[in-house]
Amino acid sequence: MTESEVIAEQAKGNSCFLIKIGMFYNAYNEGAYALAKITGYKVKTKQRKRLGTIYVLGFPISQLPKIITKIKENNGNIKRNTDDVVEFEGIDISSTDVVVAAEEYTQPVSETNRSSNVKEMVLRELREYDLSNSSPMDAINFIAKLKRELQRKD
Repeated sequence: MTESEVIAEQAKGNSCFLIKIGMFYNAYNEGAYALAKITGYKVKTKQRKRLGTIYVLGFPISQLPKIITKIKENNGNIKRNTDDVVEFEGIDISSTDVVVAAEEYTQPVSETNRSSNVKEMVLRELREYDLSNSSPMDAINFIAKLKRELQRKD
């Protein structure tokens, strides 16, 4: 499912979705509000060309069992749980009492600053990568992604 598909499906009011994106699960709009209420995580705003402002809550895949437990503890129901999508219902999806953090504005960087920023990002991602919860294919894809970032020239 894409972001736009998730947002459209949730707008119908039946279910909320967690979507696996790389090493994280993301919840959007109503799903983000629901999880923020039961976890205390912050919801962030993101700008998308086709969708405008959307609301996102993300967490590492290693936290999924805790999130599922929280959903169930708060009278929620897991309708579907596959490798890439978790569908749940029964949690309050209103935006009241939800902390929303504005998207950080980043200034354009020069090529020399970009190079050092990319290297810092790669080092940070390497430090934060959860190798023990990754398949060999996940690790190979992660390394390939980092390599592309290091080789990319704007």
